[in-house]
Amino acid sequence: MDEQLRNIASDVQAAYGLEEYYLKEQDCCLFRERNALHESIYIYSMTFYPQRYAENEQEDENPEGAAIVEINFHSKQLRRMVFVQGKSFANQTGAYPDNDRESVIDWVENRTGLAWGRQFQLAESSDGTYKFHATVDNIPVHPGGIIKVRFADQKLVSFSIYGVFPQEEQVIWEPFALLPEDVEKISFSQLKLVDFPVHSQKKWVPIYGLEETFITNDKRIIPMEINDSSGAFIKMDKVIEWKEIAVPEGFRRQELKLDDKAPMEEARENVADPDTKPITKAQKEACVKTVTRFLQAVYPNDSGKWRLTKLQRDHGYLAADLKETEMKRQRILADKVRLFILPETMEPLNYIDRKSFLDTFTEYKNNETVTVPKEAALEKIRDDITLEPIYVYDHERKSFILCGKLDCDYGVDAVSGERVWLDDFQD
Repeated sequence: MDEQLRNIASDVQAAYGLEEYYLKEQDCCLFRERNALHESIYIYSMTFYPQRYAENEQEDENPEGAAIVEINFHSKQLRRMVFVQGKSFANQTGAYPDNDRESVIDWVENRTGLAWGRQFQLAESSDGTYKFHATVDNIPVHPGGIIKVRFADQKLVSFSIYGVFPQEEQVIWEPFALLPEDVEKISFSQLKLVDFPVHSQKKWVPIYGLEETFITNDKRIIPMEINDSSGAFIKMDKVIEWKEIAVPEGFRRQELKLDDKAPMEEARENVADPDTKPITKAQKEACVKTVTRFLQAVYPNDSGKWRLTKLQRDHGYLAADLKETEMKRQRILADKVRLFILPETMEPLNYIDRKSFLDTFTEYKNNETVTVPKEAALEKIRDDITLEPIYVYDHERKSFILCGKLDCDYGVDAVSGERVWLDDFQD
């Protein structure tokens, strides 16, 4: 084992009361993560076994009480800790918090370097489980971060921190300037007509619902999905068409390598993850050709029936997202294909679709005729629309900026005109 990694493991063992544990070196590894800000983070994962298992290791699975610990390789901050089967043999004195709110908050601050209130707040707690969300001065953020702490028998048995917790230098400070009347036109444009499946009646029902979005102080729209990707991406809107099948051959799926393990040399040099590199114009054009050949091979009769909506880097591949074009209305469950492409050769390797899942809806009755106009639907839910402050990461300014989160929990049945609770259609 590398001496630097061995030293990190020794420091972890001392810091977290693992004196009665030993390091299982063959289960340790370095891997690389990408966050929604397109930053690369190197993680060192270690597995410690209680000394009681030193003479009789269980090879097939980690034994009760084993500790899996993940540390940020560069900052040395704790990312994850799990004691197998919720059983800890660690020395709790000084290394862990008591099972109460104040003690847990102090411990999280010390272990993460985050400031309570300014960067995280308690979202919920019950029966020894605490969940925190990322904030900027108690205002939610997107993309956000989550911290979870869990106790069993009054001992900490799991901790994890995921996502983004903005630092002060990443925030552009400004007052919240939006008023409800400022977003009237935006609310109308965000009201979408979508078909939802009603399982009890086995039919599709058209519902007007407000598409959740972010609005800047200068009334610019930032779509919610813009920060849902950890890899570089570009939005597209191209219908794929062809006049004849140029490559009348089948398609053979190839296994994808999705391993995020990283070599020590790259970790030391903090090499940027390939998924964070921008997609070039040449790659974009080549991907369109690859997608066309793929559709010709797999869906030869579907010229014009698929729209390329997004290109994204994903685990070293280029992923192309395709959606159906020939739908009377948008469906909450629409057919979608993600094609994985090898960037070096632009060869299509594998794809994921929803066909098998959507086949369960083939017996559902088709869309009903809409009788409620969009203007009337908006009026029915106007008082239910919320506009709440939220800090959103703006990729153009590379900072978190204060926005308004436009949302509504209610929709309108476009046939009956009934105001409905949207969660009732999410099962």
